[in-house]
Amino acid sequence: MSKIDYTSIRVTKEVRKSLQKYVEECYSDLSINSMLKVHMGNLNDGHVCFPKFGMYECPESRKQKIRLSINKKSIKKSRNNLSLTGSLPSDPYTRTESDTMGEMEVPKSALWGASTQRAVLNFPISGIQMSRSFIRALGYIKAGSAVANAELGIITKEMSEVIVSASLSVADGDYDEHFPVDVFQTGSGTSTNMNANEVIATISTKNFDSKIHPNDHVNQ
Repeated sequence: MSKIDYTSIRVTKEVRKSLQKYVEECYSDLSINSMLKVHMGNLNDGHVCFPKFGMYECPESRKQKIRLSINKKSIKKSRNNLSLTGSLPSDPYTRTESDTMGEMEVPKSALWGASTQRAVLNFPISGIQMSRSFIRALGYIKAGSAVANAELGIITKEMSEVIVSASLSVADGDYDEHFPVDVFQTGSGTSTNMNANEVIATISTKNFDSKIHPNDHVNQ
């Protein structure tokens, strides 16, 4: 199959559910795990290649081609190593984060949280992230806010210090790869603001004796 027929998608629980339905329609004897392992075989980085037009609808001609392709491969080894029950095991590539809007599966190594991940999924528009100068300015704003909030008694001096330190690291560009939100987004930049709050809160919590909340503390 030509390269143009494939796309890269993140393997999250929701994606697995969609793929499981697709697999069941195409080949009733295979679970999602064995399909990914036998037919795709590319889970090293947490992504798989999958036919664009086969994600939700499986044309009969495609079903037959997949059946033939799978039948040519050895499935016995996969049956020994993988569950064929169709259950969704804990994804080693993600962690579950939650906010007031619900739970989201977030890349395990990411410093952002549920709000940022929701924005990434909702606004896959241009592939262009916020500029270095914008993130730098946002980091300085968060640092200044933490200082002011400590002076007003909204947060403690100790909490302010770790938030300021994390914010300045963001301003310096140490965590630019953790700002994935598209530059084109709905609202007034809320998603990017929450991206900063979540990243700074995660960094700060690592250096504090209690959890620092992205809204209750960083976003004050």
